[in-house]
Amino acid sequence: DVVGRLVKSMYGCRDAGRNWEAEVRRAMISFGFVPGVSNPCLFYHPQRQLRSMVHGDDFITEGQMDDLKWLNDQFASVWKVELRGIFGPKRIQGTVQEIVVLNRLLTWTSQGIELEADPRHVDITCRDVGAKGAKVTTPLAKESVADLESETELIKDPEMIALYRSNTM
Repeated sequence: DVVGRLVKSMYGCRDAGRNWEAEVRRAMISFGFVPGVSNPCLFYHPQRQLRSMVHGDDFITEGQMDDLKWLNDQFASVWKVELRGIFGPKRIQGTVQEIVVLNRLLTWTSQGIELEADPRHVDITCRDVGAKGAKVTTPLAKESVADLESETELIKDPEMIALYRSNTM
């Protein structure tokens, strides 16, 4: 019998994502960034030569160390932020050589940058398909197209389809 009126965005509500995107855009423009034309999650700072990508509340930015520190200060002036690391080679003081970004493990090696899926994803997938504890070297790899076609024909249950999509995303 009681109704409330929400006067702020609340996580999980329909407009929360849209409102956060508008807040990010407003802040990035105020910092001197130009929003991407093809993608609203991309930003470029012409004076500092910073390129930034936003995914939810994760920001990934490429640039010079001083400019990255400047950007972190800008973020801290408007939001509560956690700097998880500045990814780079050992020769640059203050960098980390291993970091998890968007569920991908990035490692800076002498040969270049290695990218691999977060190992936790393999465990989650094995649990979801009923193979908990299995040893996996190439998750969800198929031997042939025929194997793939015969397996996809077996997936008719909407819950299994949703689980499959979740794990393959």
